[in-house]
Amino acid sequence: MNSIMKIFFFWLVTMLFFPSINYSWDDSDVHPILSKTAIYNATLTNQIFIDNLGYDNGIEEVVGGKIVFEWIMQGSEDEDKFPRFRNHFHNPIYPIDSWGQAGLDDFWFSGQSSVYSAQLN
Repeated sequence: MNSIMKIFFFWLVTMLFFPSINYSWDDSDVHPILSKTAIYNATLTNQIFIDNLGYDNGIEEVVGGKIVFEWIMQGSEDEDKFPRFRNHFHNPIYPIDSWGQAGLDDFWFSGQSSVYSAQLN
């Protein structure tokens, strides 16, 4: 059995017998936790919210009934819902004038580059 077949077999067995490790993509648990951790560990985040947005309480500011970091956590969860997930990727190898084609492009789905999509919405 060649090495590619061994790797594929190992991957297949792992996915079948240990499905719990496949949930790292979980948009309702993992992404909000990653966002909260990133926000609280970023060095400039709080000061940017205070200086540039006028939020005296920084990321603890209440806006629209939620604390700012809760909005960010919600956004990271919503970003993976249909159809937004299609515009979640950006291939940085494409030159700036080709960003319309720099998004997800695989066998099942295609979408716009996240950078391009964010500028249109």
